[in-house]
Amino acid sequence: MNLDNFKQLHPYLFRKESTKLVDYDYYHFFSKDYISLIQSYQGMIAFENGAVFRTNSKIPIITKGYITVDYLYGDCKDENGLKYNIVDAFDIMPDDNFLSFGECPGGNKVCIHKNTGNVYFFWHEAPHDDECYYYLTSSIDMFIENLETDPDDEDIQDLSNVNVSHSLLELIKNSKNK
Repeated sequence: MNLDNFKQLHPYLFRKESTKLVDYDYYHFFSKDYISLIQSYQGMIAFENGAVFRTNSKIPIITKGYITVDYLYGDCKDENGLKYNIVDAFDIMPDDNFLSFGECPGGNKVCIHKNTGNVYFFWHEAPHDDECYYYLTSSIDMFIENLETDPDDEDIQDLSNVNVSHSLLELIKNSKNK
Protein backbone atom coordinates (compact mmCIF):
# COMPACT_ATOMS: atom_id res chain seq x y z
CA MET A 1 0.00 0.00 0.00
CA ASN A 2 1.40 3.40 -0.98
CA LEU A 3 0.99 5.82 1.95
CA ASP A 4 2.36 9.03 0.39
CA ASN A 5 -1.03 10.79 0.13
CA PHE A 6 -2.12 9.43 3.50
CA LYS A 7 0.93 10.93 5.23
CA GLN A 8 0.21 14.35 3.65
CA LEU A 9 -3.08 14.38 5.57
CA HIS A 10 -1.03 14.52 8.80
CA PRO A 11 -2.91 11.70 10.52
CA TYR A 12 -2.69 11.62 14.30
CA LEU A 13 -3.90 9.43 17.13
CA PHE A 14 -7.18 10.66 18.58
CA ARG A 15 -8.26 9.20 21.94
CA LYS A 16 -11.41 9.23 23.97
CA GLU A 17 -11.95 6.99 26.99
CA SER A 18 -14.51 4.21 27.13
CA THR A 19 -15.11 1.00 29.04
CA LYS A 20 -17.05 -1.01 26.43
CA LEU A 21 -14.96 -3.83 24.94
CA VAL A 22 -15.59 -5.92 21.85
CA ASP A 23 -13.81 -9.25 21.38
CA TYR A 24 -14.98 -10.70 18.04
CA ASP A 25 -12.24 -10.64 15.39
CA TYR A 26 -13.38 -8.78 12.27
CA TYR A 27 -9.83 -8.10 11.10
CA HIS A 28 -9.74 -10.96 8.59
CA PHE A 29 -12.12 -8.95 6.37
CA PHE A 30 -9.49 -6.20 5.98
CA SER A 31 -6.15 -6.28 4.16
CA LYS A 32 -3.00 -6.99 6.17
CA ASP A 33 -1.60 -3.61 5.09
CA TYR A 34 -4.66 -1.81 6.44
CA ILE A 35 -4.51 -3.65 9.76
CA SER A 36 -0.79 -2.77 10.03
CA LEU A 37 -1.65 0.87 9.33
CA ILE A 38 -4.28 1.15 12.06
CA GLN A 39 -2.13 -0.82 14.50
CA SER A 40 0.66 1.71 14.00
CA TYR A 41 -1.63 4.45 15.40
CA GLN A 42 -3.14 2.37 18.25
CA GLY A 43 -6.38 4.36 18.25
CA MET A 44 -8.75 6.44 16.13
CA ILE A 45 -7.01 8.17 13.22
CA ALA A 46 -8.07 11.78 12.59
CA PHE A 47 -6.66 14.11 9.91
CA GLU A 48 -5.09 17.46 10.69
CA ASN A 49 -5.55 18.61 7.08
CA GLY A 50 -8.94 16.98 6.59
CA ALA A 51 -9.42 14.03 4.24
CA VAL A 52 -11.58 13.48 1.18
CA PHE A 53 -12.09 10.68 -1.32
CA ARG A 54 -13.08 11.66 -4.85
CA THR A 55 -15.83 9.54 -6.36
CA ASN A 56 -17.65 9.16 -9.67
CA SER A 57 -20.65 7.62 -7.92
CA LYS A 58 -23.75 9.79 -7.92
CA ILE A 59 -24.52 10.14 -4.21
CA PRO A 60 -27.57 12.33 -3.51
CA ILE A 61 -26.02 14.25 -0.60
CA ILE A 62 -22.60 14.75 -2.24
CA THR A 63 -22.34 17.83 -4.45
CA LYS A 64 -18.61 18.42 -4.83
CA GLY A 65 -17.54 15.05 -6.26
CA TYR A 66 -15.95 13.77 -3.07
CA ILE A 67 -16.86 12.44 0.34
CA THR A 68 -15.26 13.87 3.46
CA VAL A 69 -13.75 11.41 5.93
CA ASP A 70 -13.70 12.65 9.52
CA TYR A 71 -11.69 9.75 10.93
CA LEU A 72 -10.87 6.06 10.66
CA TYR A 73 -11.49 3.67 13.53
CA GLY A 74 -8.33 2.42 15.16
CA ASP A 75 -6.90 -0.75 16.63
CA CYS A 76 -8.24 -0.36 20.14
CA LYS A 77 -10.98 -1.96 22.19
CA ASP A 78 -12.83 1.21 23.16
CA GLU A 79 -15.39 3.38 21.34
CA ASN A 80 -12.67 4.57 18.93
CA GLY A 81 -11.89 1.06 17.77
CA LEU A 82 -12.72 -0.78 14.59
CA LYS A 83 -14.34 -3.73 16.34
CA TYR A 84 -16.51 -1.57 18.59
CA ASN A 85 -17.79 0.50 15.67
CA ILE A 86 -18.50 -2.48 13.46
CA VAL A 87 -20.77 -3.90 16.15
CA ASP A 88 -22.29 -0.46 16.87
CA ALA A 89 -23.08 0.06 13.16
CA PHE A 90 -25.08 -3.18 12.99
CA ASP A 91 -27.90 -1.22 14.65
CA ILE A 92 -28.13 1.32 11.82
CA MET A 93 -26.84 -0.50 8.73
CA PRO A 94 -29.54 -2.61 7.04
CA ASP A 95 -27.11 -5.13 5.52
CA ASP A 96 -24.67 -7.00 7.76
CA ASN A 97 -22.42 -7.78 4.77
CA PHE A 98 -20.96 -4.29 5.23
CA LEU A 99 -18.47 -3.42 7.98
CA SER A 100 -17.87 0.24 8.81
CA PHE A 101 -14.28 1.40 9.24
CA GLY A 102 -14.59 5.19 9.28
CA GLU A 103 -16.87 8.16 9.95
CA CYS A 104 -18.05 10.84 7.57
CA PRO A 105 -19.95 14.02 8.50
CA GLY A 106 -23.58 13.65 9.51
CA GLY A 107 -23.24 10.13 10.89
CA ASN A 108 -22.48 8.61 7.48
CA LYS A 109 -19.81 5.94 7.21
CA VAL A 110 -17.26 4.34 4.94
CA CYS A 111 -17.50 0.58 4.92
CA ILE A 112 -16.11 -2.54 3.30
CA HIS A 113 -18.18 -5.35 1.82
CA LYS A 114 -17.29 -8.60 3.60
CA ASN A 115 -17.46 -10.77 0.46
CA THR A 116 -15.93 -8.53 -2.22
CA GLY A 117 -13.61 -6.19 -0.30
CA ASN A 118 -15.12 -3.25 -2.21
CA VAL A 119 -15.41 0.03 -0.31
CA TYR A 120 -18.74 1.86 -0.06
CA PHE A 121 -20.14 5.09 1.31
CA PHE A 122 -23.07 4.45 3.67
CA TRP A 123 -25.73 7.19 3.70
CA HIS A 124 -27.53 6.59 6.98
CA GLU A 125 -30.50 8.87 6.19
CA ALA A 126 -31.31 7.32 2.82
CA PRO A 127 -35.07 7.17 2.23
CA HIS A 128 -34.91 3.42 1.47
CA ASP A 129 -32.52 0.63 2.43
CA ASP A 130 -31.65 -0.03 -1.22
CA GLU A 131 -30.45 3.59 -1.59
CA CYS A 132 -27.93 3.76 1.24
CA TYR A 133 -24.77 2.08 -0.16
CA TYR A 134 -22.66 3.75 -2.85
CA TYR A 135 -19.60 2.16 -4.42
CA LEU A 136 -16.33 4.06 -3.95
CA THR A 137 -13.46 1.74 -4.94
CA SER A 138 -12.34 -1.86 -5.28
CA SER A 139 -10.32 -2.19 -2.06
CA ILE A 140 -9.52 -0.57 1.24
CA ASP A 141 -5.90 -0.18 0.12
CA MET A 142 -7.06 1.81 -2.94
CA PHE A 143 -9.27 3.89 -0.66
CA ILE A 144 -6.34 4.79 1.64
CA GLU A 145 -3.97 5.44 -1.27
CA ASN A 146 -6.44 7.87 -2.85
CA LEU A 147 -7.36 9.96 0.19
CA GLU A 148 -6.55 13.64 -0.40
CA THR A 149 -6.33 16.79 1.67
CA ASP A 150 -9.76 18.39 2.10
CA PRO A 151 -9.88 21.38 -0.30
CA ASP A 152 -12.52 23.06 1.87
CA ASP A 153 -10.21 22.71 4.86
CA GLU A 154 -7.47 24.57 2.97
CA ASP A 155 -9.85 27.38 1.99
CA ILE A 156 -10.70 28.30 5.57
CA GLN A 157 -7.32 27.93 7.26
CA ASP A 158 -6.51 31.65 7.33
CA LEU A 159 -9.35 34.11 7.73
CA SER A 160 -7.21 36.86 9.22
CA ASN A 161 -6.92 38.76 5.94
CA VAL A 162 -10.35 39.17 4.36
CA ASN A 163 -11.12 41.72 1.66
CA VAL A 164 -14.57 43.29 1.88
CA SER A 165 -16.07 45.50 -0.78
CA HIS A 166 -16.82 49.15 -0.04
CA SER A 167 -20.54 48.58 -0.72
CA LEU A 168 -20.69 45.76 1.85
CA LEU A 169 -18.97 47.94 4.44
CA GLU A 170 -21.50 50.72 3.77
CA LEU A 171 -24.37 48.26 4.11
CA ILE A 172 -23.03 47.03 7.45
CA LYS A 173 -22.45 50.60 8.66
CA ASN A 174 -25.98 51.65 7.68
CA SER A 175 -27.57 48.63 9.35
CA LYS A 176 -25.84 49.53 12.65
CA ASN A 177 -27.32 53.03 12.54
CA LYS A 178 -30.91 51.77 12.31
